[in-house]
Amino acid sequence: DGRKEAYKELLPQIKEARQKVEQERREKELARQKAEQERIEKELARQREEEARQKLLETAKLLKELNIDIQTIVKKTGLTREEIEKL
Repeated sequence: DGRKEAYKELLPQIKEARQKVEQERREKELARQKAEQERIEKELARQREEEARQKLLETAKLLKELNIDIQTIVKKTGLTREEIEKL
């Protein structure tokens, strides 16, 4: 039958096309996973920075309460004079 022969001739091309589609699907999923991982890493870094900043503010507040010179607090914490004065 001519249709069966045509199908048999097309079978390798169909198989190759399916493999390409599946490979593209896997690559897209890997790219999605990588983007999600990068988003999570950025969020964790942001959280760590915020925690470090809060610790600096707490330290500066304690130093200010101990009547340590504001300029010294600025030098030791890296915070601005304005930030320290607001504490």
